[in-house]
Amino acid sequence: MRRLVVTLTLAAALFGGAPAFAQQDQPDRSGDPIIYYDDGHAEMNAAIEAAQKSAPVFLRLLAADRTVAQTGAVKIGFPHKDGEEYMWLVALKRDGDKLTGRLDNRPEHDVGYAEGDIVAFDADQIVDWYYNRDGRMYGSYTTRVMLPRLAPADADQLRALLSDKPLEDGRP
Repeated sequence: MRRLVVTLTLAAALFGGAPAFAQQDQPDRSGDPIIYYDDGHAEMNAAIEAAQKSAPVFLRLLAADRTVAQTGAVKIGFPHKDGEEYMWLVALKRDGDKLTGRLDNRPEHDVGYAEGDIVAFDADQIVDWYYNRDGRMYGSYTTRVMLPRLAPADADQLRALLSDKPLEDGRP
C-alpha cells in the first residue's frame, strides 16, 4: 500500500517559525511536521476532493484579489518511488494557464526539487489551497483533517486561525 506524505509547513508561516508538534509521525529535515496517510484514507481523500472542486474559486481570487495573491499557497503532489509527497507552493504566479510557485517544504524523498525551487504546475494538480484574510485562514482542507493527529495545544492554535468553513461564502 502506498503512503501519502503530507507536510504541514503552512503552520510555520502562521506561527512565525516551525512549531514544535509533539504528535506528528516525524518532522522533516527542516523541522516541519510530516504526517503519513495511506492512499485509501477516506477522510484525507474527501478533503483533497473538496479542495480540488473548489480550486477554481481560489484561482479566480488569486487573479483578482491582492490579499489572496500575497498570502495564498497551493499543495501539489510530487511522485517518488514509494508514493507521493504533498507539499506547499507559495509566491504563486499565474500567466494565463501557466502557474508557478516556490516550494515551501524540504522534500523527504527524491522528487526532483529542493526547498525554494520554482515549480511549474497545472491547476488540476492542486490538492489543497489556502489564503489568509483578516486573521482567518480559508481553504486548508487537508490541514483540517490533520488536526486530530497534532498535539492538542498546536491543534488548538491552528483551529483558532482556521475559518469556520473553507470558503468565505460559508460553503464547505
